[in-house]
Amino acid sequence: MAKHILLAAILGGLAMFAWSSAAHMSPLGMIGIQVMPREILIVDTLASGAGFREGLYVYPAEAAAAGPQRASGLLLYHPANVFAMMPQQIAAELIKEIVQAGLLAFLMLQIAGRFVSRVRFAAAAGLMVALTTNGSYAIWYGMPMSYTLTSMGIEFAGYVIAGAVIAWLLSRFEAKEPATS
Repeated sequence: MAKHILLAAILGGLAMFAWSSAAHMSPLGMIGIQVMPREILIVDTLASGAGFREGLYVYPAEAAAAGPQRASGLLLYHPANVFAMMPQQIAAELIKEIVQAGLLAFLMLQIAGRFVSRVRFAAAAGLMVALTTNGSYAIWYGMPMSYTLTSMGIEFAGYVIAGAVIAWLLSRFEAKEPATS
């Protein structure tokens, strides 16, 4: 059974990775994200102000003292360009999605059911995953709703796609196993 879960993890993870990569590299991946105006001026100011330290910054530092009129924001700063699609990032994303698919395969194996039941289970798991982080980021950090809903949709679809691959594989494995009485 461990071999089945491993194969389901790899194939489900590859399916999830293919979908996620295609979605993030298409215009869908930019919904809710804007290009920063006067980027060079702002980046140079950030580099000198942040002391070239990588980090997640919030402003104003003391929200209550600043009052409601003051602008606020959350800024993720990297002194080096992390958006260059480095091979390490791609490999890490693939491994993460194989692990996700492996956990999904393990859970799907615990439920008896046919293909459709297992895909529904994967959809429910995908909805849980999509809501968990994206929903909290929208609530607490004010992420744009268009970005939040798109990110949730990408996560949800990835789970449904991986779930369909895994459910199909599990049904094939179970069909090959001898019936026990």
